[in-house]
Amino acid sequence: MKPAMRHAGILAPFLACMASAVAAEPPPVESFLLRSEAGWREIAATPPGAPRIAACDTQAEASFDIPLLAHAVAGDFIWLKLGDDGHARFTAALRERLARDCARRRGPGTLTLLRTHQRADGFSVTARLSVAETEERTLVWRLRPGGPWGWRASDVSADGVSLSSVLHEQVRAAFDTAEGNAEAAIAGLAHGAPLP
Repeated sequence: MKPAMRHAGILAPFLACMASAVAAEPPPVESFLLRSEAGWREIAATPPGAPRIAACDTQAEASFDIPLLAHAVAGDFIWLKLGDDGHARFTAALRERLARDCARRRGPGTLTLLRTHQRADGFSVTARLSVAETEERTLVWRLRPGGPWGWRASDVSADGVSLSSVLHEQVRAAFDTAEGNAEAAIAGLAHGAPLP
């Protein structure tokens, strides 16, 4: 065998590995905003009730790392109290809650990218959401690679208030009122006040 061919044989697996690594790179984080905005428009065009809730559930599943967000919403102490079976039910309650609150919102808005910032675990992406001529909010997503869009949010904040902290307050209040009952934490998440 000629030396050049021998080297090509050695390099072939390495090059194949490199090609698959390049192909596996997530898309630019800005694409997350485009997918989010498109999803909101689809939701707004979906009839209210069960169809819109289903569309919101699809959006939540695609855009959020729901298990990671569920842990943040529960907090370490409540998460420990829930146990494995409770984790699954708490996560399902969070997913249902996200879909239900999403379905109540008004029409879609326009997202304008303001900045991105690389973090140890991914990126934070800041955008301005314009819903009406006079209504604007600043949204910041914490994104990690993964999911069908290439990125998933572990949390999002609106005007400096994070989704996980608002839901955690509701869960913690229900948990404390029930004197540390883990089932009350799940109920508090499922039936808490709608998100602003």
